[in-house]
This record gives sequence, C-alpha cells and structure tokens, in this order.
Amino acid sequence: DATTLSIGATDEIDITATALDLNGNVDISGTTTLNGTLTVNAGAVFNEASADVDFRVEGNGEANLLFVDASTDRVGIGTNAPSDIIDVQKNQNATTNFYLQNTDTTDTSSRAYLNIISGNRTFQLGAINADHAYINAPSGANLYFQDGGSTNMYLTGDNGHLLLNSTSDTGRQLTVKHDIA
Repeated sequence: DATTLSIGATDEIDITATALDLNGNVDISGTTTLNGTLTVNAGAVFNEASADVDFRVEGNGEANLLFVDASTDRVGIGTNAPSDIIDVQKNQNATTNFYLQNTDTTDTSSRAYLNIISGNRTFQLGAINADHAYINAPSGANLYFQDGGSTNMYLTGDNGHLLLNSTSDTGRQLTVKHDIA
C-alpha cells in the first residue's frame, strides 16, 4: 500500500532533523539548494532525459572548474565555452601545465604515455621512470616538426632519413637544405 505526500507549488515545508531517510524515487522540480554536504552512496546520472541542461562545478577561484555543455556535448575545464570535445584553459600570467603522471618510483620500467589516436594511427609521447623520454610514431609513419605550417624537420617513417628544412627525401640519411643569402 503506497503512501504519497504531495506539496503544492505555493506550499513550503521545513524539516529540521539530524537525518531524513527517504526510500524509493524522489522527484524534485525547480531550483534546489542544499546547505551542507551531499553524499551519494550509489551511482549518479545527470541529465538522463538528454535535455539541453549544462552541468557546472565551481572551484574556490574558478567559476568553471568543470563545465559540461549539453548543447554541444563538450567538456570544458576552466571555460564555460569549450571549443572541442575537451577544452582545457587557464588564464594566468604564468606557465600552465597538463600532467599525466605515473607516480611509481620503485620500478625503473614504470611508464606514462600520452596517446594521440587518429583513425588507426597512434602517436605517443612517453616517459619511462629510468630517466628516458621518447616520441613514438607508428611503423612507416612520417614525423614532422613544423613552425607556422613550414616543415623544419622531417623524419621519414620507412627508412629513418632525417630531413632539415626539406621534405624531399634525397635517399641520404641526413639532408639539410639551407639558403645562403
């Protein structure tokens, strides 16, 4: 036998208690303010109905510490207008860092990788605990270093030739193109 408590739009209820236990589904419409800590001991789903409703977490000094833009399906960190699927911004007059960290210092083979994947190709930046860092491109892939769209250094993937200021492989291990004025 179900019991229903209905509170109308103009009704107000004030509950002062150290604990309030509710079992079953609770539907709340409108703005709800909680003064205190919200503890969830199970899963939580936000925006199950796929409405155009954003989600924002505010930090101590950052209004948009985490921002989920429902209309564009994008996530912003430090911005409420993410320009792509994940957009990280920090407006400060100092260096901004992005950390991907493996904190195991006991195993010299501990590694941390940043994998950038396009189609079936993976480009990898890595660090190994034994004081090594590397750039890894897939077998046969070319590796370009560019400045403003101009190729300054080019490593061919199929034969390992290094080209400086050139993209024309001469068949030599090292090709340097330099204009003398």
